[in-house]
Amino acid sequence: MTTIVVGLGYGDEGKGTIVDYLSSLLSNKNHVIGRFSGGAQALHHVYTADERSHGFRLHSSGTLNFASTELNKGVIVDPQVSLDEMRKLAKLGITRPGKLLSVHRNCLVATPWHRGLGKHRETQRTDKVSTCGMGIGEVIRQKETWCWNLRAKDLLRPLSEIEELLERIVVRTEDDGFDIGYRPPTHAVHRIAHEFKTWAEEVDIRDLDWQIKGPDIIEGSQGLLISPEVGEWPFVTKTSVTAASAKATLPFHHFKKSLTIGVIRAFMTRHGYGPFNPDSWEGKTPKKWTDGEDNKTNTWQSKFRYGPLDLQILKETVPNHGKIDGLAITCLDRVKYPHPVHVNNEIRKVKSEEEFLDLVETELGIPILIKSYGKTYKDKHASNENELV
Repeated sequence: MTTIVVGLGYGDEGKGTIVDYLSSLLSNKNHVIGRFSGGAQALHHVYTADERSHGFRLHSSGTLNFASTELNKGVIVDPQVSLDEMRKLAKLGITRPGKLLSVHRNCLVATPWHRGLGKHRETQRTDKVSTCGMGIGEVIRQKETWCWNLRAKDLLRPLSEIEELLERIVVRTEDDGFDIGYRPPTHAVHRIAHEFKTWAEEVDIRDLDWQIKGPDIIEGSQGLLISPEVGEWPFVTKTSVTAASAKATLPFHHFKKSLTIGVIRAFMTRHGYGPFNPDSWEGKTPKKWTDGEDNKTNTWQSKFRYGPLDLQILKETVPNHGKIDGLAITCLDRVKYPHPVHVNNEIRKVKSEEEFLDLVETELGIPILIKSYGKTYKDKHASNENELV
C-alpha cells in the first residue's frame, strides 16, 4: 500500500511531521518515500525525540528514520541546495545521505540564476504575488517558452559540457530579466558546474519514475488552496499538488491500494500575499499559534499570516483533491479553548477539543486518523496505526 500525504490548506500544514511519524512506523524495515511535485521550496520541519531537527528541502521527511527518497520527474531539483542538505544530514548522523536519494533523469534543474531572477522579479513588482525564492517559477516559465531545459541527466556529462549548459542558462536568465534590470553574475560558472557534477555523482539518477512496487509513502508539497485547480491566480503554484496528481504517478497495481491523508492545522496559515479568508477575523492571533523562527518574513514572500480554521472554504475545495480517506490535524497542543472556527459564515467558538474534532469531521465528512500534539513522532496519536502504512 502507498500512503499519500497532502496539504489541504495554503501549505505549512505539517506534512513533514506527519510523514516523519508514518515513516517511524516503518523504521524497522527498508522503506521508500516519494515526492511528485514542487522542489527545494519545501521546508518540511522534522524534530526528533533526541532533539535533532531539520527542515527538509529535497530529501524526504522520513530521512532521519533512514528512509530512501525517490524524486519523480515532476520534481525540480536544485543541486546546490541538495548538497547543502546532505552536509547538514551528515552532521545529524545520516551516513552518505546522497545514497538515500534517487532522482528521475528528466527532473528539471534549478540554478542560482533562476533563484536570483525569481527574487529580483518579485522585489520589482508593484502588484506583489510572493515567491518562495527558490527559482521554481522561473524554471517552469523557461520550460514553457524554451525548446531546451537543463535536466538531471545533463549533469552526468563531462564537466566542460556542464559549464557550457550553465552558460546557456546565464544568457537565458539575462534575457528574461533584462526589462526588469536583472544582471546574472557570470564569474562562478566553473565552480557551480563542479558542484552540480559532484551532486550528480553522489545521488542515483535513474530512468524509472518509481521502483516497481511503488513508494511506501508519497510526500506532497505546498497545499490545495494554492494549487492551480483551486487557488486564485496569480497566487498559485505552477503545477498541480493534488492527491489525484500524486495517484496518477503510481503503478496501476498500486493505484487502488493507496490511502490518502489530508493534513490541516488546528488553525489556518498562509505565507505571503494572496486571498486569505481569516484576514477578516478581528481577533488577536494567540502567541501559541505563531511559528517563531520556522517561517520568517522576507522581501520576496512577505509575512506569515494566521487565522481561525476555515472549515467553510475547506468544505468547498477538498473535493478537488480527489478522494481524501482521512485527516491528520496538527498543532492541537497550541489550541486554547474556547477556540475560533470559521463555519457557516460565522466565527464559532468551540469549547472543548471533543467539540472541535467532532465539528471538523462533521463539516468535512472525513474521519480524523491522526492527531498531533507536538513536534515529534511521539506526539502523534492514531486509533489504528496498522491501517496507516
